[in-house]
Amino acid sequence: VEEYEYYYTDTGEVIPQGEVDAAYAGGRSVSSRAKTYRDAEYTVAAAVTIPGSLDYRFYGADQCVTGSCHCVECGGKKILVDCGLQQGRDEKDNQALDFNAGYIDAVVVTHAHIDHSGRIPLLVKQGFAGNIYCTRLTGQLLSIMLRDSAHIQESEAEWKNRKNARAGLPPVEPDYTIEDAETAVSLFVGVDYGRKVELAPGVEARFTDVGHLLGSASIELWVTEGEETRKIVFSGDIGNTHQPLLRDPQPIHEADYVV
Repeated sequence: VEEYEYYYTDTGEVIPQGEVDAAYAGGRSVSSRAKTYRDAEYTVAAAVTIPGSLDYRFYGADQCVTGSCHCVECGGKKILVDCGLQQGRDEKDNQALDFNAGYIDAVVVTHAHIDHSGRIPLLVKQGFAGNIYCTRLTGQLLSIMLRDSAHIQESEAEWKNRKNARAGLPPVEPDYTIEDAETAVSLFVGVDYGRKVELAPGVEARFTDVGHLLGSASIELWVTEGEETRKIVFSGDIGNTHQPLLRDPQPIHEADYVV
């Protein structure tokens, strides 16, 4: 179950949903918060509502570093940018997604590091069946890394179950399996740097080399509603200059919003 509340970005004052359009018309900046409830526990997904029907939600790397996962919704289509594992002190519950995986229409991945990609097999396990767009090198790395991550998930679950059996506790399931990882890999669509690709009607993406890792990219996302097109740039992780094997980060010169 999701509940939303709207508030003035500058003051934090909560306003009724019916007054949001008038606030925009008056030049005020309005944001929204979504609370996703599971049984007695809940997590909060930070959200930004951009004037029009474009909606953006932070489902990971929100008030922490790892677990990058963001969703752009426009024209009834939901585009997920990254789906990473929470790691270290950021980890809460890697088995729980804060959204319905089956409602996601497409995924784009900035790079192969597990804190940006490690829950993609879980996304597939929970019902996602669309295309996963990434650079060709990112796809090649992920075909190895996600299988390896799944092997670790299975091994850890097996170890816990041996302990649980001795303690009389119920068995646990791995977050995802090698089979889930292989299904995810089958959904990859490799994209060349600099080439626009349509993710859904009215949504196009372009991958730009940022020199962080082989295949890493910032993602430029063009979203068109009616006669208006807006551009959101997802930086991903940006590398340094003059590094062996990697090209220097390439600049992006304009955007309406940068994440």
